[in-house]
Amino acid sequence: MIKSSVARFLSGSACLVLALASMTAAATEEDEAWLERSRAILDRAQEEGAPDWLRTQPSDQAIAVAEGIADASVPQELRERREQQRGISSHKTLIFGSLSLPRATLIALLEEATAPDVTFVLRGVPEGKSIQDLARQLGKLAKAELGDRVPNIIVDPTRFKRHAVTVVPTMVTFVRPPHEVRIEGDVTLNLFRRLASTAAKNENVSLPRRGTVHEIREADLVVEMQRRLASIDWQAEKAKAVERFWKKKSDFVHLPDVKEAREYAIDPSVRVTEDLHDAKGAVLVRAGETINPLSWTTLSKTVIAFRGTDPRHVKKALEEANRVRATGRGVILLTSTVDVDRAWEFLTELERELKGTVYVLPRVLAERFQIQRLPAAVSTRGSQLLVREIALGETS
Repeated sequence: MIKSSVARFLSGSACLVLALASMTAAATEEDEAWLERSRAILDRAQEEGAPDWLRTQPSDQAIAVAEGIADASVPQELRERREQQRGISSHKTLIFGSLSLPRATLIALLEEATAPDVTFVLRGVPEGKSIQDLARQLGKLAKAELGDRVPNIIVDPTRFKRHAVTVVPTMVTFVRPPHEVRIEGDVTLNLFRRLASTAAKNENVSLPRRGTVHEIREADLVVEMQRRLASIDWQAEKAKAVERFWKKKSDFVHLPDVKEAREYAIDPSVRVTEDLHDAKGAVLVRAGETINPLSWTTLSKTVIAFRGTDPRHVKKALEEANRVRATGRGVILLTSTVDVDRAWEFLTELERELKGTVYVLPRVLAERFQIQRLPAAVSTRGSQLLVREIALGETS
């Protein structure tokens, strides 16, 4: 049953997911995949807005989430080719790089990263670019320069922070983890390993800088992610998401008014087309058999269907609801239409007037109950459904 209350459509973190969706609509199509990876962050957010850590400096929580995003940020083509050849790198040696490196240096380092225990690490993506842009650029470069040799590449700002990398290239290798040896400068991997082999084995060692270093062109992915998300007016985006939902909703049930009161009974029996099994696999109902759901359960409440945008229908729905409530039974209020221009206020007012939660009448339910005109009340009589059409000219 489709709940019409906006609070039910946008409960919990779902409102933030819709807010993210509204942001992606304004972004480029290629950014959508990048933002999709950030959805895990929103799932942990609170309904009232973005959590504090999205508006401040990177925290442990932000870093933990970013690590998950980084794992998924490996260019797809390179990941597939790499996994086909030898599986995921063990990250024994990390080469921290950037697209700011001279082309020859960049290619040389990517070639070093084709070794199974070496990984080339980027901090983020260039300004104005997306993960997809970066993946295409690196994929094209690797294919053109390295042929079938596939480098291990990840985008992971957390490793830059963890190893305090401020310039590139920087190489880090591990000796008796967690101890590491590092060097800054455009040296070869073989030279670095020879130098590292002479370093102490029981402490972290920073070797003297050799060769040339460069600034890191790419912004920290965590900071960039926070900047994008923190710039969102969450309440405004939530309101826009709600508005878009109602504006796009076109499957309202349109039925004529009741002219004369009448009642008719409906047999809700259905013919089963496939065997129905219980949790243990035993057959409850075999294909071809006809069953009546009311033989298993009962409709404990009276369904009242009406056109909420028509004051006459609302008046009759209230009269019928009061009559049913007086007998001790509950009611289910279903409106066939909603004023989409003011959906939130409209539903709030409607629920206040009818003294109960109002739902949207699903088309499948209207068809299953064979509701032909509105307003109407549906209850049970024995093993049948009883539909009572309420003439708008009736008085309570």
